[in-house]
Amino acid sequence: MNIEQIIELDRKNMSFIMDRFSIQFDPDQRRKSIMQEIEAGAKFHIVKRHERIVSYLEYMPCDDDSYKVLSIQIDPIYRKSFLLRSILKEVYKDLKENEPSRIYSTVHRCNKPSLLLHAKLGFSKTGQTEDRIMFEISGEELLDRLSFLGD
Repeated sequence: MNIEQIIELDRKNMSFIMDRFSIQFDPDQRRKSIMQEIEAGAKFHIVKRHERIVSYLEYMPCDDDSYKVLSIQIDPIYRKSFLLRSILKEVYKDLKENEPSRIYSTVHRCNKPSLLLHAKLGFSKTGQTEDRIMFEISGEELLDRLSFLGD
């Protein structure tokens, strides 16, 4: 896994969100965070095109048999492609194999593509802060919603 490519994809997607809060994207801080997340057990589903990471989903299996989505990124150039389907197919396989009880996710309020994706997948809003919205869905329900992807 090429962490530098993940950082670059994060920069492409997150800079506009961070700018709204007068925060600069810091690649060194993101690198440190990714390394800590990997050490803590984070897992990645990655899609590459021409040897470049163009999409990924990062999640953390938790002690209570749930997953916490840490990040989902798709290169803006590929947003209208089938990359999301590729990632969701991997998620479907993972859900079938590991059967997490719940999946939790947090989204920046201004991240409309992610908010729409969560709604489309059936996540329920469970809370909010000034800049984020919290979501959750049962593993069984998400597996059912993704069943069209098949094995």
